[in-house]
Amino acid sequence: MANQPVVPVTAAAVEKSCFRARLANWKRGFVSVLCEARVLPALLSHPRVPWRAKAVAGCAAAYVVSPVQLIPTFIPVIGQLDDLTVIYFGMKIIRKFTPPTVLEECDARATFTDLFRRRRHTRSVADRPASYTPNMAHPVSSDSSL
Repeated sequence: MANQPVVPVTAAAVEKSCFRARLANWKRGFVSVLCEARVLPALLSHPRVPWRAKAVAGCAAAYVVSPVQLIPTFIPVIGQLDDLTVIYFGMKIIRKFTPPTVLEECDARATFTDLFRRRRHTRSVADRPASYTPNMAHPVSSDSSL
């Protein structure tokens, strides 16, 4: 144990480690905001959401899809950050106005809808049309000897 070499820690290694941690934190926040954006349509259509929360959700969604914005979306990074900021603060306000049970229900509905969309694009064997024939250019026989 005493013969193990001591590896010096350089300032560059510490800086690189801090940068990676900061980048991972930004990535988690970005994914969180995108997940929050999926909840907005569910909040707008839920009957138990207060009108104030619906107004904030509608304004946030309208701002994101509106061609008139403070910072245009076509500007590479800053335009998208502007939209994400509006969604982030909109969801903070919505969470203050909406009861927790309704928020959980809308979160679950948005997650279920997202799973349904992913699953809808994969077709099972039963969903194939009757005219479907697999590529049988090279049939494999069970009694072939090697």
